[in-house]
Amino acid sequence: MLATELNLQRAILAMMSTETRGLDKVDHLGRNLINIALDIEKDLVAVFFSEKGVSLQQAFIWALEEKHTEQISWFLKRGCSANTVMSNGFSPLMRAILEKNQVDVIYYLRNGANPNLIGGGGDLVSTHGKTPLMVAIETAGAEDIVLEILESDRTDLEVADPHGETAIFKALRTFNLSAVRVMKKRGVNTKVVSREGISLFHASVQSGKTQMAQFIWELGGYNVNQPDKKGWSPLMYAAKEGFLPMVELLLTYGADPGYRSPRLGITAADLAIGIHRKGPKELSVEKQIEFDRVISILSNAISSSSSF
Repeated sequence: MLATELNLQRAILAMMSTETRGLDKVDHLGRNLINIALDIEKDLVAVFFSEKGVSLQQAFIWALEEKHTEQISWFLKRGCSANTVMSNGFSPLMRAILEKNQVDVIYYLRNGANPNLIGGGGDLVSTHGKTPLMVAIETAGAEDIVLEILESDRTDLEVADPHGETAIFKALRTFNLSAVRVMKKRGVNTKVVSREGISLFHASVQSGKTQMAQFIWELGGYNVNQPDKKGWSPLMYAAKEGFLPMVELLLTYGADPGYRSPRLGITAADLAIGIHRKGPKELSVEKQIEFDRVISILSNAISSSSSF
């Protein structure tokens, strides 16, 4: 290591001719011989060590973890994978997304990073079982990164997480209409249903944004009263959250206010009443007023349908 750092190439050759054990030892900075050679800009020495069996992968991981731009480029040009997972469990692309580093995201995508790779998100619960696109969508302030990933022809929009949800579900719930529109233009499957029986229309309602629900509804083919596997209709989800404009919109689409879930036998109004009873401890004054109006609208709608 000392001979390498001082660029004493004859000394390196002399020592390598008699002793080749311990070539993967690292110094106090974590560098192996390849990293040290590259740090003094001796590419041929680094290649020599690689050919003698010094771990190229170990050296690459160090460069990634240290964000050593020049060395990272050197390793990628020599066939190291941009999908390499570092010792902390993160892939370079996933780390760049979480750091909202658009420049690095573009760099790794152009150098072979897989935008569909599930994993590489460390031990974070928020990244478990998700693709880089899903993580980007759920990362606040990463909207431009989402669009960059969507521009890649290699991005598969049909990859699902462990719940059976694809990236468009995440975009709906995070109010990212731009991403939804791009996915729609790219031909994403809009009839996909999750393992819990959640459709895109359910997800759009869960977003609480009527613009999302209107966009998905206008795609056609959705049943406004379709329950998920829990037996909840879209109206029930809207009522539970006190989404007043959403409740009103769903009623105009023909949502049944009197529908009762099979398991508990409760209506959307029952859900709203249950949440409203929690009162000021959990709800702001404004939210309590909104729940009041939701309950009133649903109760009147049930009365009207019964009278009819």
